[in-house]
Amino acid sequence: MRQKIYTIAIVGRPNVGKSTLFNRILGRRKAITESASGTTRDRVHAICKHKDKGFELIDTGGFLLARKDKLVGLIEKQIRAAIHQADILIFVCDAKSGITPLDLEISQLVRRTNKRVILAVNKVDNETLKEACLDFYQLGIGEPYPISAMHGVGVENLLNIATKQLTPTDEFKEADIKIAIVGRPNAGKSSFLNFLLKQERVIVDDKPGTTRDSVDTHFSLSNTSFLLIDTAGITHKKKLKDSASFYSVSRSYQSIRRSDICIVLIDGFEGLRIDDLKILDYICKQQKGCVVAINKWDLVKNISADDYKELLQSKANFVRFAPVVFTSALEGRNIAKTINLAKNIFEIRKQRLDTKRLNNMLTSLKYFKPFVKGAKKSKKINLKFITQTNIEPPTFLIFTNDATAARKQLGNFIENRIRERFDFTGTPIKIEFRKSSE
Repeated sequence: MRQKIYTIAIVGRPNVGKSTLFNRILGRRKAITESASGTTRDRVHAICKHKDKGFELIDTGGFLLARKDKLVGLIEKQIRAAIHQADILIFVCDAKSGITPLDLEISQLVRRTNKRVILAVNKVDNETLKEACLDFYQLGIGEPYPISAMHGVGVENLLNIATKQLTPTDEFKEADIKIAIVGRPNAGKSSFLNFLLKQERVIVDDKPGTTRDSVDTHFSLSNTSFLLIDTAGITHKKKLKDSASFYSVSRSYQSIRRSDICIVLIDGFEGLRIDDLKILDYICKQQKGCVVAINKWDLVKNISADDYKELLQSKANFVRFAPVVFTSALEGRNIAKTINLAKNIFEIRKQRLDTKRLNNMLTSLKYFKPFVKGAKKSKKINLKFITQTNIEPPTFLIFTNDATAARKQLGNFIENRIRERFDFTGTPIKIEFRKSSE
């Protein structure tokens, strides 16, 4: 029987240092930290281990119970979902600000949950503030634990208390496939994820830029475990208005780098834009698997899917290897198909081709007699031997009499011939040339 994974959620009002504490416990910077309140909006999850005890840690947005605008309401809904999911709550307050009316409201909320609540008083940087922590007994939660998440002071003790009742666990198994859901702002990434999970895992709003952090979600389908990474919308740096937006986009690029496969959502109604091309180009340069999902297809009229695909590939010729699927996150059209394509691409990227089959293909190329623009007629390029040297991405090494000329003149030609003979749908492949010693 699989061991239960306990969940610890960090809650509190805005700007008390919840994300800083989250990053300190995690041991790396995952949640965006910013002096402006309201930076964290979605639930940010991570698997952590303290000594021999493992748990899932959740960072949440700051409670703003007095405000009733739409976005605040959506953030609060995410916080309440995290509280419901958690086994243990770490309620963070600010020693420098003291107890505020909002702290009192939140303390009443967490007490009503009947869950184990640990009170962490943050920003305790000197003895005077340490003494001030005694005031927080008024919240009726129990002993206040002084910490400085910024400097790591008291965090070890806080974790000892939080994990005291947890049982030792083995290392958590990583997901089989890591999929980053990327695209421009408002392309429908969060709606895509929410439909797939059948729950409101991330905030969806008409206003672009609602998602700021890259949100990890574990998901299983047909005995395969996935890590789904919902990312902030990627846009040109000139369009970024503040540092939080800058870090959001930086985190999205980081999510591409740590993924196996990227699902690129393109707003089908708006069509392919320069930012879409830059995202696709970055994925190719990182040698990641790729599925192109034309989202909001329910809004597109007067053009067939075939014509749309042809137009797309004419503008993004460098990513013709990626399958194109037409989706509607609103209606759920082809969402599961997109995930299955990503799964297939993951397997394709791991395949190793037999050297004999590869060299049979290389021998057959003599009959193509490719015309190479700018090639010197007096220089004959002999392709002598090919072997696969790596996977993820599939990498091929060709021995030739002139590696420099072959690299400049035959790289694309060889790649196309490999793709014609073998299935490498959805993945870049690398072709390397080396001068033969013979």
